[in-house]
Amino acid sequence: MKEEGDIRAFLSKIETIGFRFDVTEAAIAFRRQHRMKIPDAIIAASASVSNAVLLTNDATLLKLPGIRAMALKLR
Repeated sequence: MKEEGDIRAFLSKIETIGFRFDVTEAAIAFRRQHRMKIPDAIIAASASVSNAVLLTNDATLLKLPGIRAMALKLR
């Protein structure tokens, strides 16, 4: 399937990071400062620590200070 190939090509370009101490500490800080749910805090912390652009349509994450975030255009 073409769709499966497109997904595999997209995923092959994504960098993954482990659950490192700096990500853990940043997630705790985001949760404390912004009263975030744990999964959202982990996502925000991962983007922040990696200085990555977070692609999301979550309005809360898009407005979060200290995060470079962009809305994802859906077809």
